[in-house]
Amino acid sequence: MDSDAIDIVTDNTSVPPSKSLKAVKKIKKGDFICDLWGNVNPIDRHTVQVSKDKHIMPEGKVKFTNHACSPTAEFEFKARDGVVAPEGKELSWHLVATRDINKGEEITFNYTLTEYEMDAPFECQCGAKQCLGRVQGFKHLTTEQQQEIMAKVSPAIKEIIKN
Repeated sequence: MDSDAIDIVTDNTSVPPSKSLKAVKKIKKGDFICDLWGNVNPIDRHTVQVSKDKHIMPEGKVKFTNHACSPTAEFEFKARDGVVAPEGKELSWHLVATRDINKGEEITFNYTLTEYEMDAPFECQCGAKQCLGRVQGFKHLTTEQQQEIMAKVSPAIKEIIKN
């Protein structure tokens, strides 16, 4: 359920130590990175919103994928053909590279594409030219920012704003 091109890396220089997902070899644009699967849970700072009222607590390497405003990956909002979640778990989407990713680069996605309203907003440190600063979820973006990303937002967000 995870590509062999990724692994979890611990940064012991941060306090507390932090973990992230990094490429251990080159990943080409469009390549599969990992599946989103896990238990259906109430919203919390680690869940991913997969429908209006459903959040999944990610398991596997995907749970170490951090936010970036200019990410290296994005979700395809469907399960891969032939992939089955472990018993008692739910399989939702899968992550693919948005561009070529070099060995050692972090795997990231834009949380505002999947979260309508974040349970635990935070200050982004990605350093991208178009960095959002405070990441709070799609709901808190300006109308212009929402329009810029509308084609890439999850079906969950589209369902919420439609109603």
